[in-house]
Amino acid sequence: QSDQVVILGGHRGSADFFSDTWSYNFSANLWSDRAPGLHPEGGNHGGLVYHDPSDRVIEFGGFEASGAKSETWSYNVDSNTWMDLRPTSAPSARFLHGMAYDRESNRVVLFGGTDGSAETWIYRIEGNEWTKLGLASAPSGRNGHRMSYDRQSDRIILFGGGDGLPGTVNNEWWAYDSNANTWTKLGGTTPPPPLNFLLVGI
Repeated sequence: QSDQVVILGGHRGSADFFSDTWSYNFSANLWSDRAPGLHPEGGNHGGLVYHDPSDRVIEFGGFEASGAKSETWSYNVDSNTWMDLRPTSAPSARFLHGMAYDRESNRVVLFGGTDGSAETWIYRIEGNEWTKLGLASAPSGRNGHRMSYDRQSDRIILFGGGDGLPGTVNNEWWAYDSNANTWTKLGGTTPPPPLNFLLVGI
């Protein structure tokens, strides 16, 4: 709604971690260091998604100097404020997990991460709660994969990932259907090789 992109943190080298919040304004073609007073530790490889109805950015997990994190935060671009949401239950501390916002079901969906799990979690901002889903079939445990929501099919698409840091990698495609609460492995044409990549729905 603000027509801006938000980034949080990052790292340079093995121990140089950042916790700054930046926004990019398309209209002005301008990056701005927002410097909010209260903010997450930042670090790297956390999950960051935009939650449309609340006009908030939701952040979970990541890694910084003290190790992996399990915090959930929200960011309001207009007021430049981060809020530590502190839900009563949450996924275990992890980074390199996949996260995407399912617009139709109004849920944030998280899968996998560096704990090696094949867990699927959903977050509902209305009740500030994470729920672990018990699914009969799901992708194997992995980290470093990417997830993005496809509006046309109303599915969250997952690609790639690996086991270990570094470890084996794959070029699997999976789709998550929130209505049926199922993961489906996709076939079809030969997918890209399992390299470092980004994935975005348009």
